Amino acid sequence: MRIRQPISLLAIVAAVLAACGTSSTEPADYPVAHWRVVDDPVALGWSSEGLAAARAYAESVGSASGMIVHDGLLIEEWGRTDVKYNSHSIRKSLLSALYGIYAERGIIDL
Repeated sequence: MRIRQPISLLAIVAAVLAACGTSSTEPADYPVAHWRVVDDPVALGWSSEGLAAARAYAESVGSASGMIVHDGLLIEEWGRTDVKYNSHSIRKSLLSALYGIYAERGIIDL
């Protein structure tokens, strides 16, 4: 595995949204100062076709950068993830998405 420097908030948000439906029984190996980069995501059960589709969709909607992080491991990234982007009003959209996931699972009773 390679080691990457810390990334921008927008890239983290994209990674959180991309990985919200996944879970692991392994203990988390984060947070750490640098992301651990997975060289072969397929070996960890990720679909190369699915990753390509996620990247294509992100690029088609005009995303400047994106990351997929699972249990603290950097699975995929594209664009300039080392740049800080102006992200006005993203807080409400992110919280709405996260609340929806946990409301659907019955963890949060709205």
